[in-house]
Amino acid sequence: MTTSTLQECPIPNTHQRLRQAHILWHQASDNYQEVDLFLTNINSLIQELRNITFILQSEHSKFLDFDNWYKPWREKLQKDKQARWLKDARNLVVK
Repeated sequence: MTTSTLQECPIPNTHQRLRQAHILWHQASDNYQEVDLFLTNINSLIQELRNITFILQSEHSKFLDFDNWYKPWREKLQKDKQARWLKDARNLVVK
């Protein structure tokens, strides 16, 4: 995605952070055998994935009726085992 494409996107910050998470995912995978590099990338990835929800929320004004759209997703994520793991892992990494 080019800079001009990001500028045209209604939620450019969210998409930029998704791109960064994608890069971290590949860097972690590529460095699986190098413990320090793997952990550095996976910890950053965990934080980035969790932060994407905050970035999306900050761009809420770009959506019509964001709260009604987001509420069912938030409830679904709260019940999802992997999403809860991600939130807990992020808290462990940060704290």
